[in-house]
Amino acid sequence: MLFGFTVFLLCSYAQVQREYHLISAEKIENKAYYFTALLREFGEVDSMICHDPVLKKMGLKKLERLHEAKTSQERVEAMKFSAEEITEAAKALASLYKPGNPIDRLLTRHIIPSGCYQQYKENGAEFLKKIWEQDAEGMNYAIEVYAAARKPHYPQIDSIGFYIHSRRFIEEILPACQQNIAFEVKTHPVFILYLWLLLRLCLMNDRRQSIDYEPLCSTENRMAYTQVSQTEWNNYPYTAILVLGAGPGGAQCIY
Repeated sequence: MLFGFTVFLLCSYAQVQREYHLISAEKIENKAYYFTALLREFGEVDSMICHDPVLKKMGLKKLERLHEAKTSQERVEAMKFSAEEITEAAKALASLYKPGNPIDRLLTRHIIPSGCYQQYKENGAEFLKKIWEQDAEGMNYAIEVYAAARKPHYPQIDSIGFYIHSRRFIEEILPACQQNIAFEVKTHPVFILYLWLLLRLCLMNDRRQSIDYEPLCSTENRMAYTQVSQTEWNNYPYTAILVLGAGPGGAQCIY
């Protein structure tokens, strides 16, 4: 979710590998925030993150804010990354990047081949900043939806499962989530705090459907994967994928 050859490094950016499969795709965090999730999967990368003074200080400050939060609004704000924190963390990650080091190998062996962030054209440290910012903003969005009832893109199926102004939510559910996370991540870097927090919020709201059928490539989508690998795409002037679904939006045509 590691290659170290210079030649590959020079030409690998934006090269998605069709045969690449996400590490632990059965985990929500790996499907939604692949880069951030993989930071804890590899010991060398995890060690670099844990020992970086800027990121370590940021994690301690976030935990302190989480401990001190008393109201629902304070708890939600303490759970999220501020714009300044996103920028600070991006700079810290970029400063850790060196061609050929563990973070670069994470990018070239996993992040780039996965295709999860192929919309970005930047390389190296700048690419690292972009993908972190995307993950951070995505995590903030999920926290707002599942802790503060922000209206999601598909409210009929993705909305929060609680009335946030109820006594139970204000006095029991949100404080319990806050306390569990503050206790569990006190020795981990700031990134892990958010991943675990989001897992708690998804569990609390019974929103784990995105991983119900994993691993898709060897179960529900096995035949489709096999057919795709045998298709001569150059024979077609354009490609359309028809996605059939039973949700409120019905079938979609993705170009």
